[in-house]
Amino acid sequence: MIKMLESNQKYYTIVANSFTGDTKINLQALKNRRNVLISLANLSDAFSRMLSEPKRFQKGIKTIHKFVVLNYMLTSHLATLAYYLNISLNNYRSKELLPVIENTSLYFDQAIHCLQSGDGILAKPSAQVLNSLNEYAASLLDLRKQEILKGQLETGTKKLLIEVKSVIDQFNYIFSLAADIARICKSYE
Repeated sequence: MIKMLESNQKYYTIVANSFTGDTKINLQALKNRRNVLISLANLSDAFSRMLSEPKRFQKGIKTIHKFVVLNYMLTSHLATLAYYLNISLNNYRSKELLPVIENTSLYFDQAIHCLQSGDGILAKPSAQVLNSLNEYAASLLDLRKQEILKGQLETGTKKLLIEVKSVIDQFNYIFSLAADIARICKSYE
C-alpha cells in the first residue's frame, strides 16, 4: 500500500507541476507512470491473495478493498491529466495550481505516514485552495453562457473554457481522491 502511494505521489508531482509552466513532461514521467501501473498490479494481486485466505485472516479487508478501488480511480484521473499535457489542444498552465499540488501532496504524505507509523494526521490540507480555480472556471462558464445567448458560437472563451474546465476538474477529482485515501489509511488497522 505504501509503495502504491509513493508511486502515485511521484507521478502526480511530475504531471501536476507540468501544469504550472515550470517543467515539461518527459521520459521520467513515463517511467513513473509505469511504476504506478506496476504498483497497482501488485496491490491488486496482493488483495486477490487476501481474498483467498480464510475469513478469520482477512483483517481490514473492506478497508483494503476501498483503498484498491480509490487507487484505480486515482490512476485513471492521473492518466487523464497527463493526456491533457500531451495534446496540443490544451495549453492551460497556471501558477495558481501550486497550492493545490502542495495540499494534494500533503494528503499523500499523511496516508504514507499513517500506514508507516499508525500515527494521526501530520498537517491538515485545505480544500480552500481549490476555490479560486473553481471560481475562475465558473466565471468562464457564465461568460460562455452569455455568449451563447447572444448567438456567438465559436469564440475564444469557448476554447479557453474547454481547456480550463477539463484540467481544473481533474485537479478537483485528484484532490478529493487523495483526501479519501488519507482517510482510509487513517482508519486502517
